[in-house]
Amino acid sequence: MRLQVRIRVGAGRVVALARRGRKPQWRAHIEFDSTADLILSLEELAHLPGVQPGRARLAMEIDKPHLQLRRLGNLPPVGGRDLKRLVSEQARRFFRADGNALLTDAEWIDVGEQNDRVALAAAVDESLVEGLADAAGAAGFTVDSITARQRTRSKYPRLDLLPQRNRSARRRRQTQRAVVLLGLGLMAWLAIGVWQALDLAAERARVARELAKLQAPADALVELRHQLTLANSAVDAVDNTAAGRGHVMTLLAAVVAALPDSGYVDEFSLGEDGKLRLGGVARRARRVASRLEEVGFASASVEAEPLTIRIDGRTWERFTIAVEGKP
Repeated sequence: MRLQVRIRVGAGRVVALARRGRKPQWRAHIEFDSTADLILSLEELAHLPGVQPGRARLAMEIDKPHLQLRRLGNLPPVGGRDLKRLVSEQARRFFRADGNALLTDAEWIDVGEQNDRVALAAAVDESLVEGLADAAGAAGFTVDSITARQRTRSKYPRLDLLPQRNRSARRRRQTQRAVVLLGLGLMAWLAIGVWQALDLAAERARVARELAKLQAPADALVELRHQLTLANSAVDAVDNTAAGRGHVMTLLAAVVAALPDSGYVDEFSLGEDGKLRLGGVARRARRVASRLEEVGFASASVEAEPLTIRIDGRTWERFTIAVEGKP
């Protein structure tokens, strides 16, 4: 963590406080009699413990008598940037210059008694501030800010008295810092994305391995289920065959019971619709149909006219009887 040094330039004395994070490191008081001694005091700070050239950061406050603070009223109602430019262009009107160029800053702070806006403005000798900034840079400090010291810091905005070239350097540092942070953020997101992709690939590989382990048992279960289905089908076929055989035997028994002693059946056909067709010979075909209904069939009818034949001098009828129902 970089060393942060805050110094206050007052009347003949420089007060410096160094911190690293929130932890104080050292405090220094340096007396000076002239501007040259003031610039040399910054070089003395560079030799204090923990100050590394190029890594220590410096925030400076300018106090009276080097600083001039004014409350300005009766100003045109302009924006903040225009107010700064107005005060800078008319610095000799608002401040004592003594023939020197002034570095100024201004901010609107409140409303006056006549509803006029009041500005707080600060000015300092530009050559003094530039000399301090150059001396701090030569001593190895990075100058972050040079501001006007105010007794009521929480009430009024900070007035920036950093020279223009140092402001440009500060903006470049802030831009570089933002670019670095953006690059680090992008790298972090990229790293997270790569890690997530690798983790997802590893998880997919693990799932694939688990599925491969379960494939053989799954195939065995599928084959077992197929065999069980075949076994059930075989059992059903056996049951159906047994039932069908029993049904046929019942039909045959009923047909035999219905035939007279002199008759016989030489054709027996059971259709898919459950109808039974009998072909045979008897002395009287209609008598056979009546006997079939007597033994329990729903209906029995002689199809077409029976064919009369003679066997051994006797008259017989060849018949075809359609039978419905179960005995």
